[in-house]
Amino acid sequence: MKRHILIFGATKGTGKCLIDSLQKNKNNNISTFGRSKKLIERNNINYFSQDITNYNKLFTNLQKCVEKFGKFNTVIFMQRHRAFNNNNEIEKDIEVGVIATQKVIEYLVINNYFNLISKNNSIVLVSSVADYYISTEQNIGYHVSKAALNQLGRFYAAKLGKIGVRVNTISPCVLKKKEANEFYKKNELLVQEFNKIIPIGRMGVSEDIINLINFLTSNKATYITGQNIVIDGGLTLLSHESLIREKKI
Repeated sequence: MKRHILIFGATKGTGKCLIDSLQKNKNNNISTFGRSKKLIERNNINYFSQDITNYNKLFTNLQKCVEKFGKFNTVIFMQRHRAFNNNNEIEKDIEVGVIATQKVIEYLVINNYFNLISKNNSIVLVSSVADYYISTEQNIGYHVSKAALNQLGRFYAAKLGKIGVRVNTISPCVLKKKEANEFYKKNELLVQEFNKIIPIGRMGVSEDIINLINFLTSNKATYITGQNIVIDGGLTLLSHESLIREKKI
Protein backbone atom coordinates (compact mmCIF):
# COMPACT_ATOMS: atom_id res chain seq x y z
CA MET A 1 0.00 0.00 0.00
CA LYS A 2 1.38 3.40 -1.02
CA ARG A 3 2.19 5.84 1.78
CA HIS A 4 1.95 9.54 0.98
CA ILE A 5 4.53 11.54 2.99
CA LEU A 6 4.45 15.33 3.15
CA ILE A 7 7.67 17.10 4.19
CA PHE A 8 8.34 20.77 4.82
CA GLY A 9 11.84 22.22 4.67
CA ALA A 10 13.82 19.13 3.66
CA THR A 11 16.14 20.86 1.21
CA LYS A 12 19.53 20.11 2.77
CA GLY A 13 21.23 18.54 5.76
CA THR A 14 19.18 15.97 7.63
CA GLY A 15 16.13 16.73 5.52
CA LYS A 16 17.93 15.85 2.31
CA CYS A 17 19.21 12.63 3.91
CA LEU A 18 15.67 11.82 5.03
CA ILE A 19 14.38 12.07 1.48
CA ASP A 20 17.25 9.88 0.27
CA SER A 21 16.23 7.27 2.84
CA LEU A 22 12.51 7.44 2.08
CA GLN A 23 13.10 7.12 -1.67
CA LYS A 24 14.55 3.64 -1.14
CA ASN A 25 11.06 2.37 -0.32
CA LYS A 26 9.05 2.19 -3.54
CA ASN A 27 5.83 2.31 -1.52
CA ASN A 28 6.62 5.86 -0.39
CA ASN A 29 5.07 8.70 -2.35
CA ILE A 30 6.96 11.84 -1.29
CA SER A 31 5.73 15.41 -1.56
CA THR A 32 7.95 18.27 -0.42
CA PHE A 33 7.34 21.97 0.10
CA GLY A 34 10.39 24.23 0.19
CA ARG A 35 12.30 27.08 -1.39
CA SER A 36 15.18 25.12 -2.92
CA LYS A 37 14.78 24.22 -6.60
CA LYS A 38 17.39 21.46 -6.35
CA LEU A 39 14.73 18.91 -5.45
CA ILE A 40 12.88 19.47 -8.71
CA GLU A 41 15.49 17.42 -10.53
CA ARG A 42 15.18 14.44 -8.23
CA ASN A 43 13.10 11.44 -9.24
CA ASN A 44 9.95 10.24 -7.47
CA ILE A 45 9.41 13.51 -5.61
CA ASN A 46 6.38 15.78 -5.94
CA TYR A 47 8.12 19.12 -5.37
CA PHE A 48 6.34 22.41 -4.70
CA SER A 49 8.41 25.61 -4.64
CA GLN A 50 6.84 27.35 -1.69
CA ASP A 51 7.32 29.99 0.97
CA ILE A 52 5.47 28.32 3.82
CA THR A 53 4.21 31.68 5.10
CA ASN A 54 2.49 32.51 1.80
CA TYR A 55 -0.69 30.84 2.99
CA ASN A 56 -2.93 31.44 -0.03
CA LYS A 57 -0.42 29.76 -2.34
CA LEU A 58 0.35 27.13 0.28
CA PHE A 59 -3.25 26.01 0.68
CA THR A 60 -3.77 26.00 -3.08
CA ASN A 61 -0.71 23.81 -3.54
CA LEU A 62 -1.76 21.46 -0.75
CA GLN A 63 -5.13 21.02 -2.43
CA LYS A 64 -3.45 20.31 -5.77
CA CYS A 65 -1.09 17.87 -4.08
CA VAL A 66 -3.93 15.86 -2.53
CA GLU A 67 -6.02 15.89 -5.70
CA LYS A 68 -3.10 14.58 -7.77
CA PHE A 69 -1.28 12.27 -5.36
CA GLY A 70 -3.83 11.36 -2.67
CA LYS A 71 -4.31 12.04 1.03
CA PHE A 72 -1.40 12.08 3.48
CA ASN A 73 -0.31 9.39 5.91
CA THR A 74 2.64 11.25 7.37
CA VAL A 75 3.53 14.93 7.71
CA ILE A 76 7.03 15.99 8.77
CA PHE A 77 7.89 19.59 9.65
CA MET A 78 11.59 20.46 9.35
CA GLN A 79 11.42 24.07 8.16
CA ARG A 80 13.13 26.97 9.92
CA HIS A 81 13.83 30.64 9.37
CA ARG A 82 17.50 31.12 8.46
CA ALA A 83 17.94 34.90 8.19
CA PHE A 84 19.94 36.27 11.12
CA ASN A 85 20.60 39.60 12.80
CA ASN A 86 17.42 41.30 11.68
CA ASN A 87 15.15 43.42 13.83
CA ASN A 88 12.24 41.00 13.84
CA GLU A 89 14.01 37.66 14.25
CA ILE A 90 11.59 36.46 16.95
CA GLU A 91 8.54 37.21 14.82
CA LYS A 92 9.97 35.52 11.73
CA ASP A 93 11.19 32.44 13.60
CA ILE A 94 7.82 32.01 15.27
CA GLU A 95 5.91 32.61 12.05
CA VAL A 96 7.94 30.09 10.04
CA GLY A 97 8.47 27.49 12.76
CA VAL A 98 5.26 27.67 14.77
CA ILE A 99 2.41 29.64 13.19
CA ALA A 100 2.91 28.13 9.74
CA THR A 101 3.00 24.65 11.28
CA GLN A 102 -0.23 25.33 13.15
CA LYS A 103 -1.95 26.65 10.03
CA VAL A 104 -0.92 23.64 7.95
CA ILE A 105 -2.13 21.16 10.57
CA GLU A 106 -5.47 22.93 10.93
CA TYR A 107 -5.90 23.09 7.16
CA LEU A 108 -5.17 19.38 6.72
CA VAL A 109 -7.57 18.40 9.49
CA ILE A 110 -10.42 20.71 8.44
CA ASN A 111 -10.22 19.49 4.86
CA ASN A 112 -9.90 15.81 5.83
CA TYR A 113 -6.56 15.47 4.06
CA PHE A 114 -5.25 12.63 6.26
CA ASN A 115 -5.72 9.10 4.94
CA LEU A 116 -7.68 7.85 7.93
CA ILE A 117 -8.35 4.52 6.22
CA SER A 118 -4.74 3.54 6.92
CA LYS A 119 -5.31 3.90 10.71
CA ASN A 120 -1.69 5.02 11.10
CA ASN A 121 -1.39 8.71 10.44
CA SER A 122 1.33 10.72 12.09
CA ILE A 123 2.89 14.14 12.38
CA VAL A 124 6.54 14.61 13.37
CA LEU A 125 7.89 18.00 14.40
CA VAL A 126 11.68 18.37 14.30
CA SER A 127 12.65 20.72 17.12
CA SER A 128 15.96 21.07 19.01
CA VAL A 129 17.40 20.79 22.52
CA ALA A 130 17.40 24.60 22.29
CA ASP A 131 13.75 24.25 23.33
CA TYR A 132 15.14 24.09 26.89
CA TYR A 133 18.89 24.60 26.80
CA ILE A 134 20.63 27.67 25.42
CA SER A 135 22.72 27.31 22.27
CA THR A 136 24.79 30.49 22.20
CA GLU A 137 25.40 30.21 18.45
CA GLN A 138 21.65 30.51 17.78
CA ASN A 139 19.48 33.62 18.05
CA ILE A 140 16.65 34.23 20.50
CA GLY A 141 13.96 33.58 17.91
CA TYR A 142 15.29 30.07 17.34
CA HIS A 143 15.05 29.24 21.05
CA VAL A 144 11.58 30.69 21.55
CA SER A 145 10.15 29.03 18.44
CA LYS A 146 11.54 25.60 19.36
CA ALA A 147 10.08 25.82 22.86
CA ALA A 148 6.69 26.78 21.41
CA LEU A 149 6.88 23.99 18.84
CA ASN A 150 7.12 21.34 21.54
CA GLN A 151 3.99 22.58 23.30
CA LEU A 152 2.21 22.81 19.94
CA GLY A 153 3.01 19.14 19.40
CA ARG A 154 1.58 18.18 22.79
CA PHE A 155 -1.58 20.18 22.13
CA TYR A 156 -2.28 18.52 18.78
CA ALA A 157 -1.43 15.08 20.11
CA ALA A 158 -4.27 15.50 22.62
CA LYS A 159 -6.60 17.03 20.06
CA LEU A 160 -6.05 14.74 17.08
CA GLY A 161 -5.67 11.34 18.71
CA LYS A 162 -9.36 10.51 18.43
CA ILE A 163 -9.38 11.09 14.68
CA GLY A 164 -6.41 8.77 14.22
CA VAL A 165 -3.48 11.18 13.97
CA ARG A 166 -0.45 10.88 16.26
CA VAL A 167 1.89 13.82 16.92
CA ASN A 168 5.43 13.61 18.28
CA THR A 169 8.41 15.94 18.51
CA ILE A 170 12.12 15.20 18.09
CA SER A 171 14.75 17.37 19.81
CA PRO A 172 18.23 16.66 18.41
CA CYS A 173 21.46 17.92 19.91
CA VAL A 174 24.68 18.58 17.98
CA LEU A 175 24.89 16.69 14.68
CA LYS A 176 27.85 15.95 12.47
CA LYS A 177 26.18 16.63 9.15
CA LYS A 178 27.71 15.68 5.80
CA GLU A 179 27.75 19.32 4.67
CA ALA A 180 30.04 20.11 7.60
CA ASN A 181 32.58 17.34 6.96
CA GLU A 182 35.27 19.78 5.85
CA PHE A 183 34.75 21.90 8.96
CA TYR A 184 35.13 18.93 11.28
CA LYS A 185 38.18 17.65 9.37
CA LYS A 186 39.83 20.99 10.08
CA ASN A 187 38.67 20.89 13.71
CA GLU A 188 39.45 17.35 14.81
CA LEU A 189 40.11 18.49 18.38
CA LEU A 190 36.50 19.69 18.58
CA VAL A 191 35.24 16.30 17.43
CA GLN A 192 37.47 14.58 19.98
CA GLU A 193 36.07 16.76 22.76
CA PHE A 194 32.50 15.97 21.74
CA ASN A 195 33.31 12.26 21.61
CA LYS A 196 34.79 12.46 25.11
CA ILE A 197 31.83 14.14 26.79
CA ILE A 198 28.93 12.45 24.97
CA PRO A 199 28.09 9.27 26.93
CA ILE A 200 27.52 7.24 23.75
CA GLY A 201 31.04 8.24 22.68
CA ARG A 202 30.33 9.92 19.35
CA MET A 203 28.56 12.86 17.76
CA GLY A 204 25.13 12.37 16.30
CA VAL A 205 24.61 12.02 12.56
CA SER A 206 21.60 12.60 10.32
CA GLU A 207 20.86 8.88 10.18
CA ASP A 208 20.15 8.90 13.93
CA ILE A 209 17.35 11.42 13.38
CA ILE A 210 16.07 9.60 10.31
CA ASN A 211 15.88 6.27 12.16
CA LEU A 212 13.75 7.89 14.85
CA ILE A 213 11.46 9.56 12.31
CA ASN A 214 11.01 6.23 10.51
CA PHE A 215 10.13 4.55 13.79
CA LEU A 216 7.66 7.21 14.93
CA THR A 217 5.84 7.08 11.59
CA SER A 218 5.74 3.28 11.41
CA ASN A 219 3.28 0.65 12.59
CA LYS A 220 5.63 -0.05 15.51
CA ALA A 221 4.77 3.30 17.15
CA THR A 222 0.98 3.30 16.92
CA TYR A 223 0.57 3.87 20.68
CA ILE A 224 3.13 6.68 20.96
CA THR A 225 1.89 10.26 20.80
CA GLY A 226 2.50 13.58 22.51
CA GLN A 227 6.13 12.81 23.23
CA ASN A 228 9.21 14.98 22.83
CA ILE A 229 12.14 12.63 22.30
CA VAL A 230 15.59 14.07 22.93
CA ILE A 231 18.19 12.45 20.70
CA ASP A 232 21.62 13.48 21.94
CA GLY A 233 23.64 10.38 22.82
CA GLY A 234 23.00 11.18 26.49
CA LEU A 235 24.77 14.57 26.46
CA THR A 236 22.02 16.50 28.24
CA LEU A 237 22.01 13.95 31.06
CA LEU A 238 25.25 15.42 32.33
CA SER A 239 25.36 18.36 34.73
CA HIS A 240 27.41 21.39 33.81
CA GLU A 241 29.51 20.79 36.89
CA SER A 242 30.36 17.28 35.71
CA LEU A 243 31.39 18.55 32.30
CA ILE A 244 33.71 21.11 33.87
CA ARG A 245 35.22 18.53 36.25
CA GLU A 246 35.85 16.18 33.31
CA LYS A 247 37.98 18.90 31.72
CA LYS A 248 40.18 18.84 34.85
CA ILE A 249 40.94 22.54 34.56
